Amino acid sequence: MESAPGLSGVLPVAVFSLARYSLLDRVLLDPSVQLGERVSIQPLAVIEAGTKIGDDTIIGAGSYVGHETVIGSACHIYPHVTIRERSRIGSRVIIHSGAVIGADGFGFEMVDGRQQKIQQLGIVQIDRARLLPLAICSTRASTGDKSA
Repeated sequence: MESAPGLSGVLPVAVFSLARYSLLDRVLLDPSVQLGERVSIQPLAVIEAGTKIGDDTIIGAGSYVGHETVIGSACHIYPHVTIRERSRIGSRVIIHSGAVIGADGFGFEMVDGRQQKIQQLGIVQIDRARLLPLAICSTRASTGDKSA
């Protein structure tokens, strides 16, 4: 596999799309991301398009924040957290390492006598001042929103 120009020693993850990201301290940050004041994004984090991150928030190393996610102010997202697309995280929320927010739920329906997976189109919303322990998984609603 070819390495992207200027990225010696870094394994390329979708080299074809790196041009639309800023690579600062080995963070993939889409140019449309809106950052508040004093936001800290640690190395190897990926922040997708349309994301908004509030003041004084910390995004830990190796974390993933999906497109159109909103994270409030004074949050601490520990390393290796996955926050899937369109999730809503309030202010002063702490999410520990290994947590997955917004994963697909267990949505199945019977079609012609067989269970078929249905799309999970809803969101996860975590209100302000919450503490989520390590390795928790909060699945998205099949439609609408799922608040915690």
